[in-house]
Amino acid sequence: MKMLPYRLLLACCIGLSPWTVAAQEPLRVPVPFDGTEAFGHILHSFDLKPVAQIDNAFLLVPEKTLLVVFGELGDFEKWKTSLGNLKTYRDEGGAILLASDYPARMELPPGNLVIGGTKVKATGASKYKEELPECPVVKLWTDRLHPLFKDLHKGLATNCPSFVRANGLDLLRLADFSEDCVQIRQGAQNLPPGVAYIVGSPKDARAAGRTVVLAGQGIFLNGMLIQTDNDNFSFAWNTIEWLTQGPSGRREHCLFIDNGNVVDNFALPLSKFGGMPVPPIQVINRVIRGLEDENVFNHLLLESFRKEHYLRGLLLLGSLAVLVWGAWRIMHGRFHLDSGVPLVIGKLQTAAPAAPVLEQRRDELRRQGNLWEPAQVLARQFFLDYAGLTVPLWDEEAAPPVALEAHGNFWQRRKLTRQVQRIWNLARSSPAQPVPPPQFDELLRLMADVSGALTAGRARFVR
Repeated sequence: MKMLPYRLLLACCIGLSPWTVAAQEPLRVPVPFDGTEAFGHILHSFDLKPVAQIDNAFLLVPEKTLLVVFGELGDFEKWKTSLGNLKTYRDEGGAILLASDYPARMELPPGNLVIGGTKVKATGASKYKEELPECPVVKLWTDRLHPLFKDLHKGLATNCPSFVRANGLDLLRLADFSEDCVQIRQGAQNLPPGVAYIVGSPKDARAAGRTVVLAGQGIFLNGMLIQTDNDNFSFAWNTIEWLTQGPSGRREHCLFIDNGNVVDNFALPLSKFGGMPVPPIQVINRVIRGLEDENVFNHLLLESFRKEHYLRGLLLLGSLAVLVWGAWRIMHGRFHLDSGVPLVIGKLQTAAPAAPVLEQRRDELRRQGNLWEPAQVLARQFFLDYAGLTVPLWDEEAAPPVALEAHGNFWQRRKLTRQVQRIWNLARSSPAQPVPPPQFDELLRLMADVSGALTAGRARFVR
C-alpha cells in the first residue's frame, strides 16, 4: 500500500508531461490531473469487479455490490430505474459512496440528501498549501475513531467543494469545514447551519447499507491523490476498505459512475509505458523544477527516514563504539609476559650500554606509554619540598590537599589552585591509572608554574 502513491506519482508525471508515447508497444492510458484512474486502481486493489453497464446492475446481489458515483448526478432517475429504489438497495445490503459538488436533492425515505452546489472557499489558515483558497483543507472530524479517519494527520485537500446536509436520515456529520470557510454566493457568505463536507453511516453501523457522501469529488482526482502533504490517498483507501465489508463477506462488484459514464476497467496500466523519445532538456528542467517547488523529494526522504530510524542508527553506532573501546581497553590493560628468552651459546660479548640506566628506564617507560611511577615520585617530592608534607598513598585513607594561599586576581588564584589539585591527584593516583607521556610532560609544566609562583611569593602553602 505504501508504495502505490509513488508509482502513481511517476505515472502522473509522465502522463502530464507533453511527451508522446511511441508506438512500439500497445497504447497506454494517459493520466490527467483531473482523472480518476488512480482511484480505479484502489478499487482494483480490493478485487472489485467493474460493472460494465448500468442496466446490468439489477442482476447483482446488493450485499455483494458497491455503488460509487462521482460528479454530475443528472442521470439519477436513470440509475434508479436500473438499481431500483436506493432505500431498498441499502436495506438489502448494498453500500454507497457519493461524491459530488453539483447541486442535487436525492430522496432516501424517510429523508433526503441535499448538496448545495455553491462553492466553498477558505479565507484563512485552511487554504491548501497556504495559497489555494479554492482547495480548503478539511480536518475537523466529528468522530476521530471512525474507520474512515484511521491514521489521518494532515487533513483532506479538497478541490472546489460544496456542502451537504442529510435530512431525517441515519447519516451523521463526519467532517466539517473550518471556521474560515465561506460559500461563494453573490459574494462571500457564511455556510448554512448544519451542513458538512462529509456525511455517512456511524462507525458502528452494520455492514449492510453503509453510506458515505462527500460534497465534492475533488479529493479523489489523480492530481490530489498523489500529493504527499495531505491524507487523500489514505482516506480513499480507508473508505473503500470500510465500504467493501459486506454482511456476508467481502463485496465483489462495483458500479463506478464518473460524471455519468460507467468505468468498466479499474486496472488501467498507469505505471508501465511504452518506449518514449528522449524529451527536450527544457521539458526535463520544467518537470524537475515543478517537483522542487512542491518539495516532493524532501517529503519522500522524510517519509522514508523518520526520527525513529535516526535514533536507532545512533544507538547502534554508540553501542559499536563502546564495544570497540572496551575491547581496546581489555587488550591493552592485561600484563604481557616476555616469552622470548635469549640463547646463551658460547661466550657472548657484552656491549657497553648506549645510555645511562636511568635514561634507558625512562625511554622504556615512554615506549610502553606509562610513566606512572616517575610521575608519582615527582608529585610526592614536590609537596615534600614546598609544603613539608608527605602525601598519603593511594590505598591509605583519603586526605584533602594542602591549602594554598594565592595572590593576584581571581583567574590567577583559580589557575594556581587547579594546578595544585592536579599535582595532588597524580601524587595519590593508583597504579591502575596509567600516565601517558603527554600527561607526564604536562605534570612537569604544572610543577614548574607552581614552583615559580611559590618562589616569587605569589603563593604559599598553609599548614
